[in-house]
Amino acid sequence: GVAMVLMTFVSHNIIRLFGWKITALLAPGVCSITACAFYLWVLFLKTYEPDSDDPDKFQAVNPNATIGMWLGLIFAVATKATKYASFDPAKEMASLPLSSEE
Repeated sequence: GVAMVLMTFVSHNIIRLFGWKITALLAPGVCSITACAFYLWVLFLKTYEPDSDDPDKFQAVNPNATIGMWLGLIFAVATKATKYASFDPAKEMASLPLSSEE
């Protein structure tokens, strides 16, 4: 909720300063950066290690898995906040019909 409110206030200034094209590209950029961080963390670190007592069972609480879960949460919130606050207004601006004088 807080991220969405902050992005709503910031997105109007981003549109004004950089234009609708950069603002429309902001959502895919944020999605790509956060998704890469999440998937690299999950794939290249040992997020699920076997338990030392029984190798067929996995540890119940693993710090790497917990950090991966938080990265996934940040990924979802940041993607939705930038989509609704910056991509949707920029998309609406791009679809406005303009006369030949404008």
